[in-house]
Amino acid sequence: MNNVDNNNDMQIKNLRDLFKISFYKQEQIRNCFLMAITASITLVGYEFARSSTNVLFKNVYSTQDLPFVLALTPVVLLPLLYIYNLLLKKFGPHKTLFISTILSSLLFIILYQLMQLKWRWPVAVLYVFREGYIVLLIEQYWSFINSSLQSSEAKKVNGIIMAVAGLGGVVGGFAVHQLSRPLGTAYLILMCAFITLFSFIPAHFAYKNTSVKVLKKEALPPKKDSLGLSFLWQEKILFGIMLIVIFSQFYSVVIYLNFENEMQIAYPNPDQQTSFSGLFYAYVNIIALIFQLILAPILLSKIRPTIIFLMIPLLHLAALIFIFIHPSVAAAGTAFLIFKSTEYSIFRSTKEIFYIPFPDDVRFRTKEFIDIFCHRVSKSTISIIIAGCKQAGIIISQSFYLIIIFVSLIAWFASCMALNKNEKNH
Repeated sequence: MNNVDNNNDMQIKNLRDLFKISFYKQEQIRNCFLMAITASITLVGYEFARSSTNVLFKNVYSTQDLPFVLALTPVVLLPLLYIYNLLLKKFGPHKTLFISTILSSLLFIILYQLMQLKWRWPVAVLYVFREGYIVLLIEQYWSFINSSLQSSEAKKVNGIIMAVAGLGGVVGGFAVHQLSRPLGTAYLILMCAFITLFSFIPAHFAYKNTSVKVLKKEALPPKKDSLGLSFLWQEKILFGIMLIVIFSQFYSVVIYLNFENEMQIAYPNPDQQTSFSGLFYAYVNIIALIFQLILAPILLSKIRPTIIFLMIPLLHLAALIFIFIHPSVAAAGTAFLIFKSTEYSIFRSTKEIFYIPFPDDVRFRTKEFIDIFCHRVSKSTISIIIAGCKQAGIIISQSFYLIIIFVSLIAWFASCMALNKNEKNH
């Protein structure tokens, strides 16, 4: 009975604290939710791009070519990061977000028009660009949010912010499911372009109304190096986050490729496959939404972030055991669903808290290097390994994938252990 009373008292205290934050920090909270709405709109467009580019690529090229195109990701990311840092240095975060949003939309429109000429290469460029543009925009939204909140505030509202953003993924997934057959898969690219363009409106008002100094700057020259890499070697916590991001994406790529291969076999028709893909990602986002609203706030209020990080790869290890015992399409889809839903919710909400206490350069530069470059390049690296094995004539079976998955999870868990140790000593 005492435990129930204590839990009720804790919930009342959390609600009271959340009310205080909202009351005294109305401007910051309001602006963070405007940015969450921006993310939500962007994610509607991303669902159009993700499902359509997956299907278009597999039909213009093949499922076997997916590792090769993922390996090309750094070719797009390096120029994107270079341009981002130049814009940030000259124009500041507000105008940088505006320019990157406009350019993303324009490039989608141009590639769509080129695709209508029946050329193959625009499809590959679309696939690779999709991998880069979304993280570039989303990480800018989170740089704004991390600069607006204190760590104690973020623990209470990050789950709700993620839930608002995640609604876009749900809406986008169901929209793809409904529209892909009557409109056709290729047309969804054009819809993504216009939705992305529209997303900047709430972000503009968030920047206009903020009083946070770093967010008001017309220019943001780096205090140390342009990518903020010096902080990686100085701060063990940041280096630990980088390793966790890398090994989590090793795991992500392998279960993604396995899932895409099974989906191609089950749904060879492009529009049917796009429809199924949209529905699948809608369910992923619904589960992520539940985690964001219920599980993330509870975990973050009761458990240290590093302990939460330790729990996540253990959850995926349980999914791996399930695949090993019951190998099937359903098992592969379930493992991928569990990864994406936790990545979009608990993993993200927890990870962002680590960046808040650090200087501006970390929140706007080092963070982008970790969450954009390292995130996507790690996917590229494991893709190169798989592609190299295929070129060498090694048979890529489910056993091959399971070995890579197991090694990735062990490395991921070890990185979390190291982060936990470093945080205690920090």
